Amino acid sequence: MYCKNCGKEIDNKASFCKYCGDSTRELGVNRTIKTTPAPATNENISKYKGLEGWLTLVILGLFISAGRLGYEFITIFSGGTDYSGIGGWLFYDTITMGGLTALAIYLIYLFFKKNKKFPKFYIIFLISLMVVNIITVVALSSYDLEAGAMDEYFENAGRSVLGAIIWGLYITKSKRVKATFVE
Repeated sequence: MYCKNCGKEIDNKASFCKYCGDSTRELGVNRTIKTTPAPATNENISKYKGLEGWLTLVILGLFISAGRLGYEFITIFSGGTDYSGIGGWLFYDTITMGGLTALAIYLIYLFFKKNKKFPKFYIIFLISLMVVNIITVVALSSYDLEAGAMDEYFENAGRSVLGAIIWGLYITKSKRVKATFVE
């Protein structure tokens, strides 16, 4: 039989594992079955490989993010955003919106190339988006803005935190992601 704790083979009549000392008895019944996951084969992995399933939502979200961030970036330069009374925010918005737009476009490129860097950079993008939105809420709350003006910033921060949690877990745990982004 095999030890449930360390997995090493031990005598069928042993009460304790001679390697780790763990008991071989569970509720008075001797364990004789070793449970191991099925070995990863090319057939097991290949059924998950491909840009489909939940990954379609990831790329759709990236296109939307790149478009929205790009629009915000262009709005900054066209004078569509009023920065009077909130000094320094023109520089902050230019850097953050420009950087996040560039990162979203780069992620789209990595996604379609099925590049192994995609999951790591996607996590960086999610965290960056979340941090930028939280910093914006915290910093702008110290300014005397209209009551409804902060609502959009709070909603963006909440969405980015929730999105980072959900999609971050998906990217780190998904078999499809691990099988697809290997090149």
